[in-house]
Parts: sequence; structure tokens; C-alpha cells
Amino acid sequence: MTALTADRNTPSRSGDLIVLTVYGDAATTIYAGSLVCATSAGRAVPGGHAQAARAIGRAEEQVANPLGGTKTVTVRRGVFQFGGDGIGDGNVGRMAYVVDDQTVGGYDDGRICAGRIVGVDSSGVWVAVGETPIPAGIAPLAGTLTGTVDGALADIAAIALSTAGGNTYSDAAVNAAVNAAITSANLQIKELQTTLNAVIAALGDEPLGVS
Repeated sequence: MTALTADRNTPSRSGDLIVLTVYGDAATTIYAGSLVCATSAGRAVPGGHAQAARAIGRAEEQVANPLGGTKTVTVRRGVFQFGGDGIGDGNVGRMAYVVDDQTVGGYDDGRICAGRIVGVDSSGVWVAVGETPIPAGIAPLAGTLTGTVDGALADIAAIALSTAGGNTYSDAAVNAAVNAAITSANLQIKELQTTLNAVIAALGDEPLGVS
């Protein structure tokens, strides 16, 4: 399409409601009021489903989709209260992760981010579902590693091959080659550490439950 040269009648709809096709590779039931996630292909699944890739919101209806079915479910975006697993007042402002379709908890392998915790009370955890831990406007990190580990290791390998062929090297020559490899590796490790620290600072948050 090209840029407008006249007024345009642009359709609109509420941004709070999303209609998704329910996952149909297996019989899938989504219950009203449950935490709904989407697969990488954009199909709706209950929170905690093995194919879940990102959290979307709260189901507004119950839908039972059979194997191969194409039923849809309406999902509302916003802040909702779910059960909490190990979350307290000290976690407000941090990220919660999906445990199942009615529970959020701390970070663990295999759990996807549910959203940011905005409140905790005796009834559960209030979560801004779908909010990601990465703030907008972070510039991509750039830079290259300046170490030459591959070359230094190649020098050591050359010495080893030459020695196997009957040549001999002084201790000083071997030590120099090994030390060059160690120095180069240390340089790359430090640069990686600096880059990772920049990533952590840019995120402004760490996974809940990780110290």
C-alpha cells in the first residue's frame, strides 16, 4: 500500500478483547476465567500447556475444541487476579510466570512469563497479563569479542602435532602458547560478562525467584 492522499475510514474495535482460534492438534478445553496463552502459531491454549509460548489474558467463555477443531475463544486483556505459588508483597513490580491456567509463580525452567505483578492480597496475585520484562526503546547491544582463542589453540595444536612428528619445543615455547590461549580466553570471558551485565541493566528486572 502507498501513503494516503485523502481521508481514510479506518475500522476500529476494543483493544481489550482478542478472538483466537483454539489449539486443535489435540482436544483442548479452555475454561471461562482461566489464564489463556498462545502457541507460536497464535493458537489459544490453557496456561501451563506444553505448547504455550506467551500469555494473552483471561478467557471470557468456556470452549471445548475437539481434535482438528477450529473453534474460537474470546480473551480479555488486562489486570487479573490468579492464584499465587510462592509470591508475596516483596514481589510486586516483578514478573510472574505461568504455572497453570489459574496459578502464577516464580521463574522456573519451562515456565513462560505471565506478566508483571501489580498487587498481592489474601485472595491471590494481581497480574498485568502479557506485559513483558523488556522495556521499550532498548537499543540492540553491539560489539565483537577481541580475543583470539581459536588462533591460540591452533598454535598449541600445531606444537602437539609437531612434537608427535619427532620435533621438540622448549618449556618456554609451550608455556607461551598455553598462556596466550588462557589470556585470550579470559579476555573473551570478561567481554561476555560486560555484555551480560548490560543486558541485565537494560531489562531492569530479574526473573522472579532467581537471586
